[in-house]
Amino acid sequence: MLSSPSSVEPIFHAIAPLLPQIAEEGEIHKAMAVEDVDRGLSSALDCSMNEARHHRLVVEKLFSVLCVLDRQSLSRGQWRFVSFPASLLARHLMASLAQPGQTLFPGNYWEQGPHRPNSIIEEQRDLLQALETRRLRFHPEKSSPLPLRVVHVAWGVVRLDGRFLLLHREDKTRNRQGNFVLPGGRFNAADWPGLDSSSLAATQQVGVRLPSDVQERTLLRELEEELGLLPAQHFKPLRWRDIKPWRQIEGARNHHAYTEYLISLFQIELTAQGETRLYDQIAQQPAQQPCTWFTVDEMEKQSLPDGTASYLDALLADFGADFAKIMGENPDSRADSRPAGETEAIDFPLNDGFLRRGKTGKEKPLKIELDDWQRAFLLALAWHAKGLPFIEVEMAKPLPRGWIKLDDALVAQATSLARQLMQAGCPLLEINSPSYVRLNLHPDAIFFDSAVFRFDVRPEGADPEAQHWQFELVAAPILTPIGKTAGVDKSWSISRNTARIVLAIAEGKDPEADYRIKSGDIQKTLRDQVDQQLRAYGLRKLVRIEEGGFRLNAERRSYSGSSPLAKGD
Repeated sequence: MLSSPSSVEPIFHAIAPLLPQIAEEGEIHKAMAVEDVDRGLSSALDCSMNEARHHRLVVEKLFSVLCVLDRQSLSRGQWRFVSFPASLLARHLMASLAQPGQTLFPGNYWEQGPHRPNSIIEEQRDLLQALETRRLRFHPEKSSPLPLRVVHVAWGVVRLDGRFLLLHREDKTRNRQGNFVLPGGRFNAADWPGLDSSSLAATQQVGVRLPSDVQERTLLRELEEELGLLPAQHFKPLRWRDIKPWRQIEGARNHHAYTEYLISLFQIELTAQGETRLYDQIAQQPAQQPCTWFTVDEMEKQSLPDGTASYLDALLADFGADFAKIMGENPDSRADSRPAGETEAIDFPLNDGFLRRGKTGKEKPLKIELDDWQRAFLLALAWHAKGLPFIEVEMAKPLPRGWIKLDDALVAQATSLARQLMQAGCPLLEINSPSYVRLNLHPDAIFFDSAVFRFDVRPEGADPEAQHWQFELVAAPILTPIGKTAGVDKSWSISRNTARIVLAIAEGKDPEADYRIKSGDIQKTLRDQVDQQLRAYGLRKLVRIEEGGFRLNAERRSYSGSSPLAKGD
């Protein structure tokens, strides 16, 4: 009789000669009646028939899970293998269990830690995924099987300028899988002070959420780890909503099983210092852990135009058809308070002269004396705030929303300029913490000296009778205290009639007196086809009306030869 649990190997050793036989080729097989198996075990193990039956049922359950026994034969009280490979699997299992010291993996196979090779981690993941997939696929009951793993997640919703921040998951990039999620992450035992082994089960109960304060601590820890943000100093979390439990075979690395995710969402309200801190931290993210921004529509599609994919299945399942509406109701984590509108618009001089403020056509100079360095510095800030790029950047780091992080050597000069502007009643510079600076002006209200730009118009295909022409806008790179701006070289299609208007004005003619030009509102034509595009690059408009006539607001590029429109039709 078996005297202790330590002597279980004899059970499986005794089973081996009692297993049914099957030919490797052909249909010949020999079944074993379960009563004969029980009698054989009772004799080999010197135990009662009741104990032998118990041992046989344990082994039978293993064989049934592996589907190696023929079900019809088993229902008639017989063991019969469904195939020769099935018999090999059964004998492999019994031989492994019967041999003292036998393992199927190295002794340290399931150890965790940074010393474990990625190849082993991936092998373990594949194994667990295969087993869990089979457990769900062949689960006999109508209701879903219980998850083996419960994960509590606290996510922060960071929205700026209508886009949501997503971070790369800690798991490696995997083809055909979303790799970007909201900032935040999984509960860690350190988030629950006083948690010990006796209360550990409370964190792993299906359908039971953690206390609210524990979830918040999880969020605070994760945002500090991922983005370097500190509560109060950089942000304030606002509890928003709990997502209904989400179940899936998931898990980073080899933490892979049928999992229930209990997700809580927090809206993130950034402080002024938190906004610049966030942008700076994002700029420093390593290439293997990038951040990105999604619009509501892109979140709903779970994809950016470049193919970058998100993993927001739980939110999409919970919000359903209302996803865009619910996510769209989130306020910006920090409102953009920069002044906007025509009355606030400012033109920034190229070399000399004053800043000019006001509506287009009614701009007035701001009587603020600026030296060359100050003018160039303000132009650089304006260039960046307008969303235009630099070729080279020195002693500075451009950040979103017009922010630039300055080296210490520039901070004192920027601070002095900000003070000068403030004293003149023009708080045009905003300085934060103290290396971050930007123009306190919305991009739509930022324009540049018209001397920055040149333009030309050319027929498409060099055919002067072409119906469509190209308007070309160029600007040479400008050297500034923070680097060299990238030149502008843009073109877009305009009508032949619009080109005739532009060329007539360039040649000092009255477009309204030219019979080739269709009658109509010339200013509206230029506004619709030219000025709207120009404003994106910082030129208010192409043509102004002065002293009752039309005047170009930018120089035309030198054009060899006569105008192709000089001839009549």
